Amino acid sequence: RGEGNGRKRHADAAEPAASDEVTDPLDAGPGAVLDGRFTLTSRLGRGSTAVGLLVSDAEHPDAPDRVLKVALDDSAARRLQDEADALRLISHPRIVKLLDGPIAVGGRSALLLESAGREPLATLLGSRERLPLDLLERWGTDLLEALVALDAAGITHRAIKPANLGVREGRAPKGD
Repeated sequence: RGEGNGRKRHADAAEPAASDEVTDPLDAGPGAVLDGRFTLTSRLGRGSTAVGLLVSDAEHPDAPDRVLKVALDDSAARRLQDEADALRLISHPRIVKLLDGPIAVGGRSALLLESAGREPLATLLGSRERLPLDLLERWGTDLLEALVALDAAGITHRAIKPANLGVREGRAPKGD
């Protein structure tokens, strides 16, 4: 195959072919394909441990978009492992489900999670729009149900705050 300088690439060249290039998920933009499996839809946010990426999953093309929570560094990867261990202990409609992980994506550790919604509670609360009392009451009830489930499983969450709480359009039914 010809390159810009007119020379042909040799099969034993040290550079990877374009299809073999690894995209760092922390630098990727919308439309990027990560590890041949995930297509980045949008960046959801960045915290002290990870970046949240809304992705479609080629292994499950009919599934709703999912979230890749990508560790920022090796220390963060260990915290993601702890998070994965905790999520395996609990199944509750108010707590996101771990779908896979930790997995390697673009050379980084990541968790594949169901989406908790495109916007965090912090965005909705900060919109300056007056929110209906019944909606605020429902969100409060949902949060308390999640806290009770975490406590019953013996899980302590270190960062319960509006920026870490997703708001889904539909509400999952309560468990038994």
